[in-house]
Amino acid sequence: MPARDSLRAFFNKPLVEILLFVLGAVLIILSPVAGVIPGPGGIFVFAAGLALVLKTSLWAKRNYVRF
Repeated sequence: MPARDSLRAFFNKPLVEILLFVLGAVLIILSPVAGVIPGPGGIFVFAAGLALVLKTSLWAKRNYVRF
């Protein structure tokens, strides 16, 4: 599948990985703010941020597995 390969190549660029990591960290930091809003919004914001951080950081993956 050429589209999948080109998308994978795009996400493997260093600048894109750094931006995804920063976006994930920002989402994790903002999750308590979203948690104040009625409903389970903070959980989903935190989960999305954690997924982005785990996708882009080997250090975070190791610590997550260890935890």
